[in-house]
Amino acid sequence: MLKTLEDAIARDAPQLTSRVHSVRDMVEQSTSTVRALALGLSPVHLDRDCFAAALEQLCASSEALYGMPVRFASRMTGHLHGLAAAADLYRIAQEAIRNAARHSAATGISLTLAADGVWLTMTIEDNGRGIMPAAETRGGMGMKIMRYRASIIGALLEIGAREHGGTIVRCVLREAAEGDTPGEKNE
Repeated sequence: MLKTLEDAIARDAPQLTSRVHSVRDMVEQSTSTVRALALGLSPVHLDRDCFAAALEQLCASSEALYGMPVRFASRMTGHLHGLAAAADLYRIAQEAIRNAARHSAATGISLTLAADGVWLTMTIEDNGRGIMPAAETRGGMGMKIMRYRASIIGALLEIGAREHGGTIVRCVLREAAEGDTPGEKNE
């Protein structure tokens, strides 16, 4: 419809052509934004074999969405066994990146995934202004959701200030051993 309108304006009112181009560009940008939001809200179906790749893709899409570097690093020395908690870990990472991009005034974010066959550690760091001590204990809805997700999978979640500025979110989970049932917490 915009293309038809654009053609008519080019023919009948050429002085308005640049305005129609601007409207079309806004509609295209809005469509892209809605698609990115819908993708972010859709359920995440992950298995242990594609978890690192999903986090890497999250970093790439977050970089495009927030306009700042979001780097991914994987330090896997072991094999991920029975990672039933992948969707919750993914959502924790997603929320930590979103918080850093929106609230920290950061110019860069990094996500590191490490696993040694027993422990899985996911760390999200930013180089922003850091988190205020009151926010570490109180926190907003995003922090509450991250804490809840960590608790239901039996993970330890730490949120605090980095030594040299910025914020660090670390989630540590004991991996399921071979033969454990998904969702079973290991003590």
